[in-house]
Amino acid sequence: MPEAERTEANYRSYTVKHVERLRFIRNCRALDMTHDEIRALLSLTDAPANGCGGVNDLIDEHVAHVDTRIDELQQLKAQLQALREQCHGEQAVEDCGIVQGLSEMDVSAPRAARISVNAASRFMPPAESTIESSWRSNVFTCRNQSCGAQWEQSDVVIKNEGQRLLFRCPLCGARNYVERFEGDDGSVLYEQMEGRPSLGLMAE
Repeated sequence: MPEAERTEANYRSYTVKHVERLRFIRNCRALDMTHDEIRALLSLTDAPANGCGGVNDLIDEHVAHVDTRIDELQQLKAQLQALREQCHGEQAVEDCGIVQGLSEMDVSAPRAARISVNAASRFMPPAESTIESSWRSNVFTCRNQSCGAQWEQSDVVIKNEGQRLLFRCPLCGARNYVERFEGDDGSVLYEQMEGRPSLGLMAE
């Protein structure tokens, strides 16, 4: 989200372009696009004079992913229908064919991976040197009460803006503060803080 200008009273002043960008993001999410896909589309729209081939490629991949999910759901429906047929009438739970079937059946077939890498990654900007990285994944929630969007750690940029480590919500731009921890094995984990750090902590 582009940085909003501020008024003399230091309030953010959002424009029609901000509203349009938010609507664009919300519509993409309503179509079940991943954050990487949305960022790739935003990157493409930031160069409006370029050709739209990248947009077409990305949507084609997303359609293919939807087709894969439909196939998975049809297989799931068939498994559930076969399971339902194992019980006729009401009886003791211990004699229920559905319960016995759930204990015996094998439904460990892996789900198809989310196919957003090929198209989306081609148009993603290079990572900034200020980005803090980690091999572990967290789910963060925007603390802006009017937003509340949830993001995986890979979807946000964690950096130090001169106060504390934080990330800005990709949807509304709100600051969300995090703490960095290191394990004995050298692994790195970020945990989101409940609110804004105290002035003493921010001065560290």
